[in-house]
Amino acid sequence: MSADNLLPYDPQLIFGAMALDYDYAQQNYWNFATEYALELADIAPGMAVVDAGCGTGTTTLRAAERVRPGGRVVAVDFTPEMLALASEKASRRVLINIDWRLEDLTDIALPTATFDVVLCLLTLFAIADMAALTATLWALLRPGGRLVVATPGQPYLAPLHDAFYDAAQAQAPDLAPPRPWQRLDTPERLAAVFDAAGVPAVLSERTADTPLRQPADWWRIVRATGLSRTTHLLGHEAAARVEQANQSAIAEGGIDMLTSRFLFAVAQR
Repeated sequence: MSADNLLPYDPQLIFGAMALDYDYAQQNYWNFATEYALELADIAPGMAVVDAGCGTGTTTLRAAERVRPGGRVVAVDFTPEMLALASEKASRRVLINIDWRLEDLTDIALPTATFDVVLCLLTLFAIADMAALTATLWALLRPGGRLVVATPGQPYLAPLHDAFYDAAQAQAPDLAPPRPWQRLDTPERLAAVFDAAGVPAVLSERTADTPLRQPADWWRIVRATGLSRTTHLLGHEAAARVEQANQSAIAEGGIDMLTSRFLFAVAQR
């Protein structure tokens, strides 16, 4: 399957079902990417920030803390379950400077030339017209503002990412698993999207080895990412066999670490 064919991926179905697992994996397995994106964004008190594709609000909450006093964050996502969990976490931390918006990013209704920072983390690859969204987000920035995009690179969740797809292929040889994150998983692909949007960007990358806290966490990560779409396509029984194969690989290989690289693009007006 072409990485650009998003039809089998169905992001609305995927993200609506994964909120709790996504939040857990975000905190424990790719938090380093969030932290680096926030470092690149250089958020300061009083700023106006957009978190485009905010998910369960991990980045949103940190941005909201950094813009106090006087600043605000607009958090946009099209998944009610994600936004509900995000707003609940914000309430517990008494963060009232966040405007939660249930909207599709491709039809975002925000004033242009208004914001100091726009964040788009782990989202752009799931949008059909990536260059169009990049241009839309770029237009939201006032002079001096900064757009920060983050996306998975290569390797991603190694070595279990490939072990998962090998096991899935063994169960369904004719299956073409959807992996849309591969649309942006090299610097060249990410740069091409910004070039097509007419947005100048500086690229960087970060790689981290993250301890696998316990073998059962791997399947939480599967449920928390786009890998879950493949389990839906396989069906319950075949997916259970893939899970068992992965657990055997973890035990036999003594796998206790996951390696991921994330790519970052920063564009400043």
